Amino acid sequence: MSVLQLAEVKTHLKITVSTYDVELQRYIDSAEAVVRARVGGFTPTTYTERVSAEGDHLVLRHFPIISLTSVTPISSTALELDDLYIDQESGLVSWLGGGEFCGLFDVVYSAGYQRPPADLLHAAKEIVRHLWETEQRGPNRRAGEVADLALMSNALPMSVETVLRHYEQVGFA
Repeated sequence: MSVLQLAEVKTHLKITVSTYDVELQRYIDSAEAVVRARVGGFTPTTYTERVSAEGDHLVLRHFPIISLTSVTPISSTALELDDLYIDQESGLVSWLGGGEFCGLFDVVYSAGYQRPPADLLHAAKEIVRHLWETEQRGPNRRAGEVADLALMSNALPMSVETVLRHYEQVGFA
């Protein structure tokens, strides 16, 4: 289910007819996928992830972290969560008293936003606008072809790139 509602996107684009609703919903889905791929999910989602660690922290792929459910070395029992520190914004998990992780760990956690930031929602709407305007100006294309443009980061408007860069995890891809 989309975080962006079709009605709010149509208002953003000043579209009053329902003729394009199916196409717009595809663009909404594509825009949300781009945002998710670049900066994580809009809404809280539970992830189970196998993490390879050699150093003073575990790096989780999805952020911001809402909560940590379990961290289990694959050949041992679960770690005590009270012994771990979670940097919610960066997705890093480390030992409170210092120490290193070594090996593979199965990590269960929740990441995303309780309430999506307004600027991320606006960036997603602007991606939809970009797709919509590209389709309206371009030669006769099939709708699915245009949605693929959103997957190329250089195809996004600079205002969208600026917002997404603010939320990207620095130093980790």
